[in-house]
Amino acid sequence: MKQEEAYKTLKGAIKSFEEKYHALFFVDIILNHTSFDSAWLLEHPDACYNIHNTPSLTSAYMLDQAIADFSNSIANKSCPDYTETSLRTEDQLEKLMDLIRNKVVGPLKLEEYFLMDENSLTEKFKQRLNELAPNIKLSDSHDEELDDLYNIFVDDRLVQISKVINENLQNLGVAPYGVTFSIDKVCEHFIKEPEKSSFDLLGQAIKKANELNLQRARAYLEEAFVNIRKVLDCRVKGNNHEITTTNPLVPPYFTNLKDGKTKAAHNGWMDGVDVLEDFVDSDKFYYLRRTINIWGDLIKLRYGKSKHDSPYLWKRMKNYVVSMAKVFHGLRIGNAQCTSIHVGEYFIRKARKANPSIYVIAEIGSGSREVDALFAKRIGINAIVREALNVFYF
Repeated sequence: MKQEEAYKTLKGAIKSFEEKYHALFFVDIILNHTSFDSAWLLEHPDACYNIHNTPSLTSAYMLDQAIADFSNSIANKSCPDYTETSLRTEDQLEKLMDLIRNKVVGPLKLEEYFLMDENSLTEKFKQRLNELAPNIKLSDSHDEELDDLYNIFVDDRLVQISKVINENLQNLGVAPYGVTFSIDKVCEHFIKEPEKSSFDLLGQAIKKANELNLQRARAYLEEAFVNIRKVLDCRVKGNNHEITTTNPLVPPYFTNLKDGKTKAAHNGWMDGVDVLEDFVDSDKFYYLRRTINIWGDLIKLRYGKSKHDSPYLWKRMKNYVVSMAKVFHGLRIGNAQCTSIHVGEYFIRKARKANPSIYVIAEIGSGSREVDALFAKRIGINAIVREALNVFYF
């Protein structure tokens, strides 16, 4: 009831000012994030990105939580390896980075979140192959004489199997030795040429994939260390960074909501990325690499591909946008390029239905005239507003 009364009061005030001063009023709307303490997230955790609906974030969350715990131990003066609560000098920075690398992150063994359990997958493969093709019996070892020795354009069998596995990897970043692949796809490949296949080849292909994924994970972690160091370097240049529970070593990438279950991902922005990509649920693992300029007080909203992915969020935000469109003469969409284009398209269509005269301004900074034009066309934007530093790229 209080919300309805406040809405009526606002609507009446805007109408009064319009008639008295002949003024037009715009309101800023935000579609892609909410405050970290939004109570409604507790009842609708599917509205945010978390390790339950986006399990690939798990390794990034483990890294973030370990750093947060380390920072809190320093703030609470319970860290025996770093007894000060300030960060002012290069020597302190070096010491902190050594501790983060070797005592905080190292024991987590995050590389294992990108590896497969060869024995477990081989057994699952055998069971599934027997279900799909019970008459096929594979040998335990591979006979290289069966490889095509005449057509140099045909990959050898190990390369073929490795390619199928790498193209169908699943569960990267989810759990130690939790990576898997589409067993049906690999079975299908084996069934086509069983005489050239063997269980030994499958094992070799898994080992090969693990080697590549291990390199990938190590590269991600090295990038994370570089980006953590950049933040700490800024702290040193500030010359007086006090480490407290509310002013940690580095901005958090996740918030533990008050239900104790939901580990929600913060929103942020990045330079030089495809704005049409969902950078949270991405196979590029931006959160683990810590490449995001994170907003530690804002939670990224998760719309998914359709209303079915988060029904409450779509309904809530539609009511929000429509109610604003009925009161104000114009809308300004903040950070529009970081909101999925189909989301902006849907809500502005609803806004124009509620108020056909609504004027829509959007903050867009994709770095590409073509992409900006696509957003303007699809969403129905009347004007674009830019930050001063980005105004000239057009």
